[in-house]
Formats: sequence, structure tokens, C-alpha cells
Amino acid sequence: MNIQQSEYIADIRPAAGLRILVHDQHEMPFPEDKGINVPPARETSVGVYRTEFERLPHPYPSKCKLKESPTIFSRRFPGIEYSKSACLKDCLYRHTFLECDCYNSRYTYDSESPVCKVGVEEEEECLLNTETMIAEGNISCNCGPACT
Repeated sequence: MNIQQSEYIADIRPAAGLRILVHDQHEMPFPEDKGINVPPARETSVGVYRTEFERLPHPYPSKCKLKESPTIFSRRFPGIEYSKSACLKDCLYRHTFLECDCYNSRYTYDSESPVCKVGVEEEEECLLNTETMIAEGNISCNCGPACT
């Protein structure tokens, strides 16, 4: 596979290669969180196995969410089901707007949503602060694991 390494801009992305993520077809992929890097000009082997969990919803103590639970991704992409990762990104998306009056451009899929501007220090700082508050648990997202 030609990764066109000569096209890479070192100041933006210092590494070249591919990012691979194997996921269920109904799960929104987030390679930035779960993917593996494959360097160019190297042979790489990847082992894959499937583990399935079945969690039962309320009244059982798993606190799992039904696959029909909506997120910004399931609303935009038909066939995408609930996942904890999608819920956390949805939470970040919603709270960014509440805190910053703009949406994170990584998760904005329409032209009507006001997007936080790159290079505007106040908006970049607000984005970072919102991510930090969620990561530290200062904002509760109520994102349990998927039931199935």
C-alpha cells in the first residue's frame, strides 16, 4: 500500500503509516482512541479475537445502556448503535456547546452548527477545559457499557 509518505507534513503529524481499527459493523469507529499504528516499509502481524459480553438492563446492577440509546453518531449514521465511547464523545460534544457556545469540529456533521475556531485562543482553551473536566469526572456523562 502506498501511504504517500512524501505528502506528510512533519509539523502536523510527525509519524507516517497507517492506523487500523477492527470493530463491530454497528459500532462507531474511533481509531484515535483504540486503533493500532502500522509503520511503513515493515511487515506487521495483528492478532484478532472476539469477546462478547451480555449485560442485562435495569433492574440488574450492570447499569448498561440499550443499543437504541441515542448519540450524535446514531442520529447521523443509520445502523450505528450505542457504545460507551460514542456516549462519551456525545457528552463532550454537548458540554462543549454548553461551556463554549460552539461545537467541536471533530463531531460536527452539519453546516448549521457553530464550530469552535482553530487559532482562537479563548475557544481552544474552552475546548481543552471541557475535555479536562470530563476526563477528571467533574462533568458526569452517565455513559455505561452497552447491554449487548
